[in-house]
Amino acid sequence: MSSIANREELDPADLAMIRDVLRTEGFRGLDAQKSSDAKRAASDFLQTEFHNGNRTRESLLLAIRRKQRSHPERSAGDGLPMTEGLKRWQDEGGQ
Repeated sequence: MSSIANREELDPADLAMIRDVLRTEGFRGLDAQKSSDAKRAASDFLQTEFHNGNRTRESLLLAIRRKQRSHPERSAGDGLPMTEGLKRWQDEGGQ
């Protein structure tokens, strides 16, 4: 389970909606090119947004898109932070 404390359980329909948003934004699915850290961060972000009252697909899409736009310095289209280790790996020729 997530490390975010004091959260109620999400029901299967809520989880499916969050997964759909992640898939729409390229964080899930066979073609997802995002790093594991970015996928995890996006999932945590959307779950937090859901618990903070963004409970529709549209509001979650807006929230994650806003977050990605607000951090243009972030990695290779992930829109979410890269760890220093991953940055170093990419700088050294990793793909």
